[in-house]
Amino acid sequence: MKPAALPWWAPPALTTFLLVFAWAQSSRLAWGTALAAGAWTLVALAGIAPDPRRLELHRAVSPGRLEAGEAGEVVIRLRRPGWPWSVLEVEDPGLEGLGGRWLLWAGGRGWAELRYRLPALPRGVYPLPPLTVGVGDLWGVWRRPDRRGPGEELRVWPRPLEAGPPGGAEAEPGKGPGIPHRGPWGSPAGLRPYRAGDRPSRLDWRRLTRGGPPLTKDLEEGAHTGPLLIVLDSPAFRPGPAFERALSLAAGLIRAAARQGQAVGLWDAGPPVRYLPPRVDAAIPLLDHLAAAAARGLEAGGRLQTALPPAAATVVLTTEPERWPAMPAQQVIRIGSRWEETGP
Repeated sequence: MKPAALPWWAPPALTTFLLVFAWAQSSRLAWGTALAAGAWTLVALAGIAPDPRRLELHRAVSPGRLEAGEAGEVVIRLRRPGWPWSVLEVEDPGLEGLGGRWLLWAGGRGWAELRYRLPALPRGVYPLPPLTVGVGDLWGVWRRPDRRGPGEELRVWPRPLEAGPPGGAEAEPGKGPGIPHRGPWGSPAGLRPYRAGDRPSRLDWRRLTRGGPPLTKDLEEGAHTGPLLIVLDSPAFRPGPAFERALSLAAGLIRAAARQGQAVGLWDAGPPVRYLPPRVDAAIPLLDHLAAAAARGLEAGGRLQTALPPAAATVVLTTEPERWPAMPAQQVIRIGSRWEETGP
C-alpha cells in the first residue's frame, strides 16, 4: 500500500521544532534527537533528487516461450542511477488480475528485482498493461510523476503435439494453428524442442553443432520409453577438430537428455559407463568422463566393438559409418570435414 504522502515542508519543520525543543530543554537526549532528525531530513531530501525519467525498466517472462499448460514467471528488474536510498512503488496490472503493487528499497547498487508466478495458461495472446513506477524518499514523499514502462504481449504457444502443419498454414480442427515456417539459427520448418523419447534420427544436428539447444524435426513424433545410449567411436578418430566436434556433440546430447529426464549412457573405448538415472545432476559423471577422454587423447590401437548393449535409442559418433550396421532406433553420424547423416 502506498504510504501517506507528507508535504515537502514536513521534514524541515519537524527538524526545526526538535532543535528549538533541544535548546529549551538543554539535554543531551534532546540534542541527539534533533541532530538525528536533521541527518534524516538531508537523506530524505537527497533521495528524491535524481530524475525518475532515468529509471530503467525491464519486464520479461521466464521462460521466454510459454507453451499451453506451462506455468511461467514474470521478472521485473529496475535500475535507478544516482542516489540509491529511495523508495520505489511498482505496480504491474499483470495478466487477468494477477500482478500487484509493491514498495521496495533500491539497494546500494540502485537496482531491485521483483518476481511473481504465472499460472498455467491456455494458448492465446494476452496483453500486458504498462508498468507504473513511482519514486519516493525515506519519508514516503511521492513528488515526481510516475514512470510508465511499455506494454507487451504474452504469447502462449500450443503444445508441440497440438501444433498443426509447418508454414503457419491452417490446421485441422482441434490441432491448433501451425508454427512459423522457419526458426532461429536458420533451421528448417517443422522443428520443436527435443523431448525425452524422441528418435535420434529426427534431431536437427546442424543446430546442435552450432551450440544451440537440440530440436526435433518431426512435429508428431511418437515417443518411446527407455534410455539413450551415446557411442563415441574414439578409435576411429584422428587428432583434430573432428574429435573435438564429436565430444561437443556427445556433451550436448548428454545435457539435453538429462535435462529432459531421460536415462542416458555413454559407450567408448575407455572404461564402461553404465546408464545413469534420469536426473539433471546425473549428467555430471558422463561429462567428466568426456573431459577425461579429451585429456588423454585418442585411444591407441584397437577398435570399438559394434556389439552394443540394448537401448531404446542409440547415437553413434564415428568417422567410419560403414562399420556400424543399420539398425532400428540407431542413428550413425559421420563426423569429418563436413558432418553427414547416415542410417535410417
